[in-house]
Amino acid sequence: MLFTIAFLPMFGIGGLTGIPLAFNSADLYLHDTYYIIGAFPLHRSAWHNLRLFAGIYYWFPKATGRKMSDFWGKVHFWPTLICMNAIFLPMFLQGMRDASALVDGGQGWTLANAHTVWGLTGFEWNKPISWQR
Repeated sequence: MLFTIAFLPMFGIGGLTGIPLAFNSADLYLHDTYYIIGAFPLHRSAWHNLRLFAGIYYWFPKATGRKMSDFWGKVHFWPTLICMNAIFLPMFLQGMRDASALVDGGQGWTLANAHTVWGLTGFEWNKPISWQR
């Protein structure tokens, strides 16, 4: 249920960031900046990942007859949500400061992407624990 509830504001944030791109004056300034790099992946990948995991946590008990661990589900959810926002939301600020997306400035995204593994670790622990119940 946490993934389903988190989907709504993430979808809203991702959708609302596209509105300024509909205006020519803002689009000319934000084109080829990190604003675009932050807007589309936040709207697409975060949206799809949250829906995917919500579906897995909903359908797993129906398909297998075994409920997944609530504790490991929360261990999966919170780092995933925090790290997703920690990756994409600073890109909006960099894009508004005219940071070009065409040049790799080494802005630390490798470290931020490595931290998303924390959330997936909760999911990887949850699968075998749920099968043994």
